[in-house]
Amino acid sequence: MTREPRPMQPCACPSIQPSLLSLFSPEDTSAPQAGIPLYDAALKKIFSHRLMIELLVRRHIPEFADRIDFTSLETLNTELIGKGFVKRYADMLLRADLSDEDGALVLSIEFQDRPERNMAFRTTMYNLLVAQTLLDDDRKHGRARRKLAIRSLVLHHGGGPWNAPTRLADLFVESAPDTYKVVSRKSAAGSPPVPLDLPEMVLRLGHNWTPEVLSLELPRLWRVIEELGDEHFDQFMAETLKEVLISEGYSSRQLEEAMTMGTVKTAFQRGLEDIDQQGFRRGRREGREEGRARLLHRQVTRRFGPETAGELARLLTHRTDPDLVARAADAILDCASAEEFLASVRQGGGLPPGVPEAQP
Repeated sequence: MTREPRPMQPCACPSIQPSLLSLFSPEDTSAPQAGIPLYDAALKKIFSHRLMIELLVRRHIPEFADRIDFTSLETLNTELIGKGFVKRYADMLLRADLSDEDGALVLSIEFQDRPERNMAFRTTMYNLLVAQTLLDDDRKHGRARRKLAIRSLVLHHGGGPWNAPTRLADLFVESAPDTYKVVSRKSAAGSPPVPLDLPEMVLRLGHNWTPEVLSLELPRLWRVIEELGDEHFDQFMAETLKEVLISEGYSSRQLEEAMTMGTVKTAFQRGLEDIDQQGFRRGRREGREEGRARLLHRQVTRRFGPETAGELARLLTHRTDPDLVARAADAILDCASAEEFLASVRQGGGLPPGVPEAQP
């Protein structure tokens, strides 16, 4: 290493987003105060030098030593705004470009004079917050495909040994909080389904609610749910699937009166038998929008009352955008009051100009 070392300059990176910082516990690093020993401040100053960082990396993260462009090394904002707008500070956050690919390494450094059991949790939270900020910044500047590597170092300057866990997984019992398992839809082929297959069977329906698929899937779902032997769950599934079927245009008096999975299945099958498939598809296309509007009316009545549902029905008669029903359904969950809901429907578009407010 022959380059002349020089201290790093702070970068103009965006500060860490405050929305997630309430996750930090009160035991986290707090703002520097006058009582901190001079040696602690001196440590941070010494390790702010570019050459010291390079020495740390070459000894303790050797797999990145020859991949980092050390001339690009820069400091990140360490001021964190926690719950109640209390300021907290990470010790050091650094970023450097990777020279062999379009990527960057983020290095988190903490100084500790004694072991802290939850240090792995704290460093993980710092890393996630910084990563979120950098990835969001990359997306804004068209660098969404850039790779990001993150490493943490705890510089222990106390007298005793370090005996705290160094992996987040070691703080949890028989779990890996940094991983997840994907549950995918179950293939219709193979052995007959059992109750444990029910989540994957529901996923298999997805958005495929054609008569052909439902003719196969509803009887299978009914048999598995019946095998569970839970009457309340049977009624819950029947009510939920019935609402979706009606919103998809499969509407009939028998289906609307169905209360169990068995009666939902039977009502659907009889509906297919009563009319030819071509006529059913045509009727379904015509009835799908009407069915979704009826379901939306029921949901709005439950959430905001009949007056709001009536005003929504009036607005929907003037709509020019077929997606207005779907956006109104989303607004049911997003809005806290009837006034906010109706304002969201009006502002979302899909209404011609000049649609008047309802008269009192």
